[in-house]
Amino acid sequence: MVLSRDFYEALGCLTYALAFSDREIEAEELKNIGNSMLDAFGERDMRSKGMRAYARFEMLAESKASVEEAYAMALKLFETTKDELAENKDKVFSVIQNLSLSDNNSEDEEVELINRFTVDVESMFLS
Repeated sequence: MVLSRDFYEALGCLTYALAFSDREIEAEELKNIGNSMLDAFGERDMRSKGMRAYARFEMLAESKASVEEAYAMALKLFETTKDELAENKDKVFSVIQNLSLSDNNSEDEEVELINRFTVDVESMFLS
């Protein structure tokens, strides 16, 4: 199943929020984002609509979007692609866990954002 553009844009917003949660985006994090997405979603998806995740990440970085702004966009987009998120939740969490561990230093802000996303996703499926 090829996922929608909105799903990948949500993933781009989420990875940006996580990478920038400690107020800096490190080179190892940037390298790991692509590798984690490829591992989770496969080359076919990432070469098609998956490029939207990278584009959204870059757009947010260029505009120096806040963590809260990017996170709110991610939730809004995931809400519109709830079925896709339900089917791919483990892959999304794999990407963000790998991103958090990529610099060998999970910051408190990153752990807090992952925990927050966990709660928000759970409540999304309860409503």
